[in-house]
Amino acid sequence: MSVATLTVRPLEGRTRETRQVQLDCPHGRTDAYYAGAGDGFKLDDEAVIRYTLLRHHQEQACRCTRKIWARAFRSPWPTVPYMPAVAGAN
Repeated sequence: MSVATLTVRPLEGRTRETRQVQLDCPHGRTDAYYAGAGDGFKLDDEAVIRYTLLRHHQEQACRCTRKIWARAFRSPWPTVPYMPAVAGAN
């Protein structure tokens, strides 16, 4: 069984808060980047981690994402955990 690592870190020297989510395993590496928005729709680590895991699974066709998914979201692959509605959203 292969070992995959998930890293979330801020990137310095940007005008806005920018973060990198990286999933690395023996089959390959998948990177995602996002920057905080001043107004409007905001992404969070959980949403970008979910996207990165799904993208890695699609690109690499490996099972490395399953354990990380279960640890990050406390639900089996690929179920989406319940996310409460955002106040004011339609």
